[in-house]
Parts: sequence; C-alpha cells; structure tokens
Amino acid sequence: MQVNFRTLSAWRQHPRQAPKKEHHAFVLVMVAYMADKAKRRNSTYVPRPTGWWRDLLRQLRAENDGRRGGRPPAAKTDAPAGLGSLPRRPANFTGRRDQLAQLLEQLEPSFEPDSDKPTLTTIAGMGGVGKTTLAVEAAHQAASRGWFPGDVLFADLKENASGDNSDVGSVLDRFLRDVGIKVKDVPPDDEGRIALWHAHLRKRAAEQQPVLIVLDNIHEPKLARELRPDPPHRMVVTSRQTLSTLPARPLPLKPFTSSESLELLDVTLRAAQPSDDRISVHHNDATELAELCGHLPLALHIVSALLRDEPDRPLADQVAELAEARTRLDVLAYDDEQGRPLAVRAAFDVSYRRLPPEVARTFRLLSCTPGADMSTQAVSALLDRPAPSARRVAAALLRAHLLEKHPGERWAMHDLVRIFSVEQGTVCADQDERKAATERLFKYYLTVAEAAQAHLDPAGIKTSASSAPGLFATGADALAWLEQERSVLVAVAVTAAPLGHHDISYLLSRVLVTFLQLRRHLDDWVLVAKIACTLSTQLGDLALCIDDVANLGVALGNKGEHAEALKTLEYAARGFTALRQPAGAAGTVIERSSVLCRMGNYQEALEAAQEAQRMLEHLDDERRMALAKHAEGLALRHLGQAANALDAHTAGEKSFDRTRDPRGTAVSMNSRGIALRHQGKLQEALAVHRAAAEAMAQLEDPQGQAVALHGMGQVYLLMEEYDQAVEVLSRVHHVMAENEDPVLAASAIYHRGMAHQGLGNWDAALHDFDLAVANFREIGDNSRFEAVQSQRGATLARQAMVQFQQGAFLEDHQRSGEAAAAFEQAAHQAQKSAETFRELDDTEREAAMLAFHEESLARARRAALPAERTDQPTTGRT
Repeated sequence: MQVNFRTLSAWRQHPRQAPKKEHHAFVLVMVAYMADKAKRRNSTYVPRPTGWWRDLLRQLRAENDGRRGGRPPAAKTDAPAGLGSLPRRPANFTGRRDQLAQLLEQLEPSFEPDSDKPTLTTIAGMGGVGKTTLAVEAAHQAASRGWFPGDVLFADLKENASGDNSDVGSVLDRFLRDVGIKVKDVPPDDEGRIALWHAHLRKRAAEQQPVLIVLDNIHEPKLARELRPDPPHRMVVTSRQTLSTLPARPLPLKPFTSSESLELLDVTLRAAQPSDDRISVHHNDATELAELCGHLPLALHIVSALLRDEPDRPLADQVAELAEARTRLDVLAYDDEQGRPLAVRAAFDVSYRRLPPEVARTFRLLSCTPGADMSTQAVSALLDRPAPSARRVAAALLRAHLLEKHPGERWAMHDLVRIFSVEQGTVCADQDERKAATERLFKYYLTVAEAAQAHLDPAGIKTSASSAPGLFATGADALAWLEQERSVLVAVAVTAAPLGHHDISYLLSRVLVTFLQLRRHLDDWVLVAKIACTLSTQLGDLALCIDDVANLGVALGNKGEHAEALKTLEYAARGFTALRQPAGAAGTVIERSSVLCRMGNYQEALEAAQEAQRMLEHLDDERRMALAKHAEGLALRHLGQAANALDAHTAGEKSFDRTRDPRGTAVSMNSRGIALRHQGKLQEALAVHRAAAEAMAQLEDPQGQAVALHGMGQVYLLMEEYDQAVEVLSRVHHVMAENEDPVLAASAIYHRGMAHQGLGNWDAALHDFDLAVANFREIGDNSRFEAVQSQRGATLARQAMVQFQQGAFLEDHQRSGEAAAAFEQAAHQAQKSAETFRELDDTEREAAMLAFHEESLARARRAALPAERTDQPTTGRT
C-alpha cells in the first residue's frame, strides 16, 4: 500500500513520469480503490478527496507542459476568467464565526435538505464585505472533513457576470471537463451540457460521492438555477445582489463588528511580525481606525497591509491620513501578494456600473443629504417623484447592497459607499441636476419643520408661506417627527448656507428653537442659535440680529455657560434699547434673572426680576410680565421666602392663563406647588403638582410632565407615603430615559432611593444612590454629587447599625452563628460607609464608622465563640 502511494507522490518529484491526461480517470479510480483498501485494513492513511488528487494531476501536467519549451499554448477565450479549482484557503481567517457555523451546518452531510432547507446557500453583501473569503473557507473546511469526495468545483464569475446563456455554457464546459468528461463527449449546445451535468451529478449521488459547487460573484440567478444540484450535493453562491428568486437559504453579510475588526487587524499584523502590538496597546487609535474603514473587511485588509509595510508607523498617523473623507478611498488601495490591485473604490465601482441609469442617478443623489439617513418621504422630495416610485428605486439599491434599510422606513449608506457616491455625484452633478435636487430636499425639511413647529408653538414665528400645517394630526405626531429627524434637521441648518442656501439655513435655525428648547437638546440649541446670529449679521438686519443674540443668550444659560450667557444677554439688552424696543430689553433682563438663579446668586436674580417688572409696568405685555413674576418667585423661594414666592407664582400663573399660554400656566402651576411644599402645605402641593402633570400630558410635553411628577414624588416623600413616591419617581425615570435631561433623571433616581430607604429596602436604596452618584459625577454637578454621596454613606451607616442590632438580638437568643454573620455584615457596611465619607473628606464621620467597623468585627469574633459569651446584653451605638 505504502509503495503505491509513494509512487503517486513521486510524480511530483519526477514530472516526466506524470500520467498523461487520458490516464487521469484511471489514476483516480486506482486512488479510490487503494483508499478503500487502506480503510478496511485499519491503516493510518488519511484519504484525500478526489478534488485534491485532480488538482495534483492538473498541476503535474502543467509542470510537464512548462518543461517542454516553445511558445506556451494560447489562452482559451471561450470560458470566463477565474474558473477552475478552489482558491487557496484564506490566510489568518478571522471573524464570521456565526456565519461560518451556519454555512457548515448547511454543508454537513447529515443535513437533510427539503423545501425549507434547500441544497443552495446564497451569500450576499456589499463589495469588499468578505463573501468570497467566507465561501472559500467553508469549502476548504468541508473538503478537509471529507464531506465532498465527489469533487469541489469553483467558478469566479466577476469578469463575466451578465448571466446570459454563454455563461451557463462556458461554466458547464469547464466543469464537465474538470470532472473527467472528455472534450469530444461534451455537447456543443447548452441544453445538452445541462443534461449531461445533471446526469453526472446523479451518477455521483448513486456512488455516494457528493459534490460541492461554489459559484462566486454571480449577478443574475439564472446560472445558479441551471446548475443547482439535488441532494446530497450542495451549492454555495456569492453575489452583490440579493437573489431572492432562488430557492436558497440566504446568508446576508454585513461589515464586521468592532471586535471582529480589531481582531482582524491584530491577527494580520502579528502574522507578519509577532511582536507587533500596535492594535492591543493603542486601543483607542485602533478603534478609530476600524471605524474609518467602516469595519469593511477589504478596507481593513488594505490598512493592515499598509501598516505591515511600516512596522514603526504609529496608528495615529494612519488614522490622520484616513480622516480626510475626500482622499480616504485613495488611501484604501493596495496590490496583493500576486500583484492584483485591491481597492475599495474598485469594489464599489463593480456594483455601481451594473445599475440601470435611473437607479445609478438615485445612488448619486442620495449623498446630497447631510444626515445619516433619510425617510422615504425625503427621498421622494429629493428625486421629485411620488413616494411609491422613490421607494422602488431605493429598494433596487438595497438589493444591490449599495443602500441599507433602517427601522422606520429609513435609508442609509455605509460611510465608504457614501464617499464613493459623493465622488460619482460630483462628476455627474450637471446631468443629475444635483443642485436643484439638494434645494428640493432642504426645502422639504424646512416646510415640514415649520408645520411641526406650528403645533408646538401656535403663536410662534411664521417663517415661510410654504408651510403645510395639515401634515400632522397632533402635537405628539409633530414632536415625534422632529425627534426622529433632529440630527438631519440640524445638519441641514449647518450645511445649507455653505452650499448657497442661506435663507433655508437661517429660517430652519429659527424654526428649530422651540423644539430644541422644549426637549432640552442644549448642544443643538446653542449650535443653531449661533448659526442664526451669524446669518442675520450677514443679512444686515439689526432687529433680527439682536433677537437672535438674545436667543443665543438663553440657550447658553440653559446649557450652563453662565458667564457667556450673561455677556450675550447684556449685549442683546443694549441692542433692544438702541432699537427702542423696551419689551425686548425687559425680556433679556428676565433671562438674566434665570441665569443668576442657576448660578446661585439669588439676591441678584430677585433684583433683576423686579427690575424687569418695573420696565414692563407701562407696557401692554402681560406674557413677559408673567415670566418676570415667575422669575421673581424662583428667586424668593431660594431665598427662603416661601410665602412671597407663593404670591409671585400665583400672580404669574394668572397672567399666563389670561394670555392663553397653557404651557406657561402649567410651568407656573408646578412652581406654585413647590412653594406650597416649602410652606408645609403638602396636600395642597400634591394636588397642584398633579394638575400640572395632567396639563403637561395634555400638551404632549413629556419633559414638563416629568418635572411635575418629580414634584409629586418629593411631596409623597415628605408625607412618608414611600410606596407612592417609588411609583411616581419610577415614572419620572422612565420618561427621562427617552428624553435628554440628565439632571432631572439623576434627581429622580436619588429621591427614589430615599423612598426605598424609608421602606427599609436597603439594597434598592443603595442601588439608586449609586446610579445617582454616577450620573451627577458624569454631568459635573459636584454639589449634588456630594449630597447624594453623603446620603449614600449615611444609608450604609444605618444599614450597618440595623445589622448590628440584629446580631445583638440573635446573640441574646443563643443563635451564635447567625449573630456572627450579622455582625460581619455590619462591619462590611460600616467599612463601605467609612470609604464613602473618606471620599467626601468628612473625617469625623469616617472615624466614627471605622470605630464602628472594629467594634462589629470584635462582636463577630465573640459571637463565634459561644463559650466565652457574657450574659450582658449589648445594644448598638449611634
């Protein structure tokens, strides 16, 4: 046996002895016979699949032909390039563990295909996502396990992907010859070749010799449909198209996850130089590098090759080179080890050039949006075609994997695809009428935003006659649309002016103010306020400019940039005075009072609020007078003048009511509830807070409703109705989880912890205090952080004392083991309490808790030795 196998292997060392092509079939029969005989004799020989022997014979014959000299035979042109045996196994294969497992499950011999589990698997995804790599790796693993002794056939169709009959015939011509059928026996027509192909597969099936067919880079499903085998054979198809018409198990591929991207970079760099630890050491730079590559395997492989060329280059340098979007695709290009070009741009270009003209134009125009994604309605406006038609074109790009679909009927591009789209769109800008399409899109956003803003503030500014108020049935619908499109709307406000649409940028910036203020999107509010200031200055309209400066001052004050806010408001006040607009000047003084109150300068805040009221005495502006009264009430409350604060809030509430400003009324009502609470009128305060919460709910203002509910929760705490407090404050936390107000969310968690403490739920209380501490620390609110941390330390101390008392009780009742455990728990809580007070530099309470910790440990040791117990009962100290 061994001699015969050595003889076969010797052909590699002595090519002239290699069998002629007409003897290949005989050699394969002989190999199969010897492998079977070795198996029956329990030989250690591991049989090779038929495909391996066929590849060996083909290579040996090629070596023989190369030694004969003379001109090499001309390449045949009747078959697509890339056909032939399975490519080499991918080096350093990483990622795709789940997808590889799914594919191998489909290929495994015990898998029984049926209508729900077909023999065909389609791997679809964008160019460069790693479809071929996955298919080849799976094929190699399946072959090495001996699953396909009949053969493993591979065809790469990327250069010949039209899917017409010539492709079917060419592929079959090569496959039939690869499986040993003589050229003279291959039918000249496609129908005959198809019939012979399936006859061959039936023969292999009867011989229990399954075949695996891999068709790489097909464009149309026809070829796969014609060649698709019956069980036990299998077929794997890769495509840039979603081939939903094929009876196949789909295996869609998306870009790598962040961890998979970092693994690929690390493995490929260490493969070239095991000591290359740039990925593991510089994690942040590596993460940013992977993001700039869009987690696309092709881009990651190219970057890793660039980094291997320069082992001493810092990752930060490569990050900086990729950061410029205009040149990123230029960087992502490299020649592989065989001299073949690898380029992300080229990979996308293959998919792009297959698009029908109208779909290609849509692909180019979709990059006009400055946002991350677009709704179907926005695509409709961009293309100036009905929504159903726009959706069909978008769906065509989705099938070509040049577009992604997100929840809520939204369409987005991969970052690198977007860069490619911009490149193509720039080249074809004139023929696509790109400028007009961009203007349509921006006007669509402005028009709908105006309609939404009209629901939120009916008395607000009217910026355009083109708005469509009937677009939204309710304020909730308007608010939901604004929230969903917020990032796009802000991006349009930022980019419209540089593109020449100054009016759209300015009007949209003003329209968004009410929404951004209401939902506390403070960074965006400051940003659009600055844009409005810049553009109104360019317009030369002093009145608009001063109004925009005042709005910027309000935004800065809400964001916490107090010094800048005061300076900006002072500038606005001088402007209003110069323009002889005393009401506007009074408004800036009211906002100045609010900023001073946030800064803790309550006396100055009171004086500013009262100054504003004097300025408004002779003006018929009851709304601003209501705001001034409200500001006065806030300052008085913080100064401890609860009765005067209550009078001011009551007066302000009545003024808001007369001006028919329901939101102002509700805000002032809630402030009145706080003043009542400070006076100890808890039942009345509870009723007022509840009414304010209901009013905010009717106004579809979740943030305002949460503020009122928070007030209710605090009243319940004072009334020691802790169950009610936990319920209401949990509602606040739930509402704030969907709205940006981290201070209110953290405060609600803290007060809920107080309620849990009142119920004796120590673990729940500490959990809430820990959350509140983390939140206040994150937002930089040191005073509240210290207050909550102090409460946390006190809670740990109380819990320790309760455990100590429990230990003493158990000890008195001769339950020594349980007593020792209780004292140990008391010691543990006391130590944690001491650590908390140490962090607050509260040395007195830290020392007390350390002493308590030592005493608890001593009592634990004493309880563990019942023979040494004394009969003297001991109580815990406070």
